[in-house]
Amino acid sequence: MVTGVLPLALEDATKTIQVFLLTGKEYVCLMTLHDSVPSTKLLSVMEEFVGEIYQKPPLRAAVKREVRKRRVYYIKDVEIDDRLVIFRVGCQAGTYIRKLVSDIGEVLGVIVAQATGLSSRLMNVQMVMFSFRLTPSAFVAGLCAALIIGALGGLLPAWRASRLGVIESIRAT
Repeated sequence: MVTGVLPLALEDATKTIQVFLLTGKEYVCLMTLHDSVPSTKLLSVMEEFVGEIYQKPPLRAAVKREVRKRRVYYIKDVEIDDRLVIFRVGCQAGTYIRKLVSDIGEVLGVIVAQATGLSSRLMNVQMVMFSFRLTPSAFVAGLCAALIIGALGGLLPAWRASRLGVIESIRAT
């Protein structure tokens, strides 16, 4: 079981929440190849995609379609069963996993099936494995995170304001 903390922020504290968005993502991918490929060739091609890659967003993307640099931290736990390949990808936020899988197939010279069912099998592990069971340690961790975020977002500006004189505070607004 995997547990986590869902940080919430109000008013000025929302500016500090951006720190949490910079973390990487992890996905579990199921790739269906149209032809059999030797496992050694498949593994070596997948290893070429670890590191900095260039990606152009797919046609159906909500962003401008220009080539972007993204980082793939790892591709591991690769299991191959004939033409079915399942693996984990750790990557920078904003990496298009379907495009990554398609590019792997292109380098292999094999068509990769992406139509039916792939999107339902492509899961953000951190979202799917989230548990709502509240344990004492999770409560304490959440409370500590809330106190830190509250201090950065609310108490610190309030403390600074309290140190201003009446005339200075009127001029500041």
